Amino acid sequence: MEQQKFTIPGFRCYEITQDGRVFRKNSDRWIKTTLPDGELKQQIQVSRGKKRKQYAFVTLVMKDFLTVNRTEGEDEITDGECFTNIAVHRLMAMTFHGTQPRKRTRAVHIDGNTLNNVRENIRWLDNKLEPTNP
Repeated sequence: MEQQKFTIPGFRCYEITQDGRVFRKNSDRWIKTTLPDGELKQQIQVSRGKKRKQYAFVTLVMKDFLTVNRTEGEDEITDGECFTNIAVHRLMAMTFHGTQPRKRTRAVHIDGNTLNNVRENIRWLDNKLEPTNP
C-alpha cells in the first residue's frame, strides 16, 4: 500500500510522506536523502572533540522564477533554475504544522533523534525553549 503524499508549501513540484520521504512530481521519482557530509550512514559525527548532530537533507530544484540574460544589448528572459539544500525535518514542520510561527522558532525532533523525521516527532519550538526539549 502506497503512503499518502502531501504537497510541500513553497515547493509545489514536491510532495512528502508522513515518514519524511520526499517525492518529485514532475519526474515521478523519490529524492535521495543525504547528510551534510554526503552520506546517510551515521547520526553523530565527532568534530573538534564534541559530538555534533547530523540532519537529513534533500536538494530541491526551484524553477518558479525568471532570469534575464543580457547579451549584445538584448534581454533574453528564460525560466530560472536553482538548487536549494533543505533539512527534511524543516519540510515536515512546514507541511504538517504550518508555516514557521515566528522568526526565532525552528523545527525540532521531539525524541532528540535527528534522523527520525516522522510526522509525530517534529514540531516548531521557540529558540528560548530549546534546552527543555527532550
